[in-house]
Amino acid sequence: MSKILEYVISGPAYLRLGADPCNDPETLEMINNMILKTVHNKNSHEFSLLYNGFTEKNFGKKLQKYRPAIKNIHADSGGLQIITRGLPNTPETRDRVFENQATYADIGMCFDEIPVRATGADGTSSKIDTKRRYFDRDNFENYARQTGKNVRTQIEKYVELKSNCRPFVIAHGACHETYAAWTNYILEEVGDLKDKIGGVAMGSAALGMGQLEDVKRAFYVNLLPFERPFHLHVLGVGALKRMLPYLLFSQTNLYENIAISYDSTTHSMSLDNGLFYFSYYKKTGNGYGGSSVKMGRPFSNIYNTVTEEINTVCGTEMTAKEFHKLMNISVGEYVENGGKFIDVMRARLAFILTNVHNFTKDVEALMTNKDEFLRFCRDKKCENEYATLFDVKNIDDFLYWEKHVGKFMDSESVNDVAPVSLEDLFA
Repeated sequence: MSKILEYVISGPAYLRLGADPCNDPETLEMINNMILKTVHNKNSHEFSLLYNGFTEKNFGKKLQKYRPAIKNIHADSGGLQIITRGLPNTPETRDRVFENQATYADIGMCFDEIPVRATGADGTSSKIDTKRRYFDRDNFENYARQTGKNVRTQIEKYVELKSNCRPFVIAHGACHETYAAWTNYILEEVGDLKDKIGGVAMGSAALGMGQLEDVKRAFYVNLLPFERPFHLHVLGVGALKRMLPYLLFSQTNLYENIAISYDSTTHSMSLDNGLFYFSYYKKTGNGYGGSSVKMGRPFSNIYNTVTEEINTVCGTEMTAKEFHKLMNISVGEYVENGGKFIDVMRARLAFILTNVHNFTKDVEALMTNKDEFLRFCRDKKCENEYATLFDVKNIDDFLYWEKHVGKFMDSESVNDVAPVSLEDLFA
């Protein structure tokens, strides 16, 4: 029996799930039925929703009506958005987020402290900029313990409100020892409430964002001091290649008794970006498969191909011309001209959910079939790296693989030592 994964779609505003007309019984029934038909309990996946408990706090209540068709509602903490907007991360701010999570969500992301320092002239570093920051070893324990204190406060709020919401902690580190140490510090701070932790996500801020760093994070999961079974959540999956190490370790049983969920905004944004994902596994003679195809506004043959795919997956009966019209007109204009909200909602939701369906179909194929997994790796020019990773069973195996094979993978690592200043050189 294959592992069941949980696909968590973020960015509910892109799906228009908070729009008032979605409260109409006929429209709501259509939405829930389409989710059940296309993505929930399909392709070895369950389907969940994610909103931001800080920037999208009003969505918590609005998403409740979709519970009959989904697994969970996840609520991010909004910690990153608080920092990037230059807002104070106060106990009062965190408390409001925790209360929102406790009221509306099943899973609540924690407020994690980031153990890095920026080296840019303005003291900042973007999320994907790995060269202008370094791992802050000197203050690492303090960051970890403060994260643990935040998690304990989060759990205490859940308990106070008699909520079943469970927090996901975010682990940070620059190697397997520091990821494990970070987790230990958190568990020490959470103390007698640690059994209420719902799962863990592996942060990238102190390690890096390259293909090699993805593999490292995925393997380091096995060395965290959590008793199995436990839940692993993968943050921000935008492409099939990002899932490769997690699917490989599921095949080799290193992830035995580890449940896996992963979140993505890529497919919720697909409609706004005009990108349609064709399944690699279902690749046919049309030449599409394993990547997203850009759809322009003018009608072209791609609309025929996409409409046929959507009708097959969702059971809709749109013509390509009808679909083209619904994709290229605003909801307000369509309704003002006598159209029904349910029709444009059906078309747009079908587009997004078919993207999700095709993606999860590929994830399922790569998770359950080694030959299919290696065929994909061959196409992506990384077959040897992953083929040899199938033989890794423990940390010694992994360190050997990293030294002799992993070094050929693309790497975007974060510096693990502070840069030397001119003052240091001439002291």
